[in-house]
Amino acid sequence: RDDVESRGLGDVYKRQGYGTAFDREGNLLYTGMWKDGKRCGSGTEFDENGEIVFSGEWKDGKYHNGILYKKLTKDELSEASGQAPGQS
Repeated sequence: RDDVESRGLGDVYKRQGYGTAFDREGNLLYTGMWKDGKRCGSGTEFDENGEIVFSGEWKDGKYHNGILYKKLTKDELSEASGQAPGQS
């Protein structure tokens, strides 16, 4: 989700500043700050039902410091925090 790019007039633009991301059905996935196309700074991630998954600080597209509202599997948490699955 973090490498989503907007395409226009044949050029590729990475997200910068405040913005939102939606899935193909129009459901809100993320609202907050972006840097170089990745979530960076304050932001909130939502699940497919509109429930908050994480709210807080992001760094290089990964959870950095905040509140995790939804229980994730070990592999999902590892992916979100930037660790390889199975690492502690």
